[in-house]
Amino acid sequence: MIRSRPRVYRGLDKLKDFQGVIEELQLSNYSKYAALHVEESVERYIRHIYECYSNVAGQDTIRYHFDVQTTKELEGRAPIASNFDRKLICSAFRSKDLLGGVTDLYLRSEIE
Repeated sequence: MIRSRPRVYRGLDKLKDFQGVIEELQLSNYSKYAALHVEESVERYIRHIYECYSNVAGQDTIRYHFDVQTTKELEGRAPIASNFDRKLICSAFRSKDLLGGVTDLYLRSEIE
């Protein structure tokens, strides 16, 4: 179904580097939305998700470490606008609940 929608498929293909995001996407209802002819909105939303996570990740090497736990920790957070969110994210990063797959100490210090 999704492969027959090239614009949506291309957007999802770009997200594949963020494995946790892909795993958390709920695509089971996609056929219902496709019937509503909202492909352009879905494509725009996927692009927005990609841009947000790309801005957070910065470096390409970090993208592969966005696991499900990292995705859930960051979902709905606004660290630029909220001191609470910023502190929560910093705490989660220090306790390795965020980007736990990044084990290189130098890289972790660069991220922080």
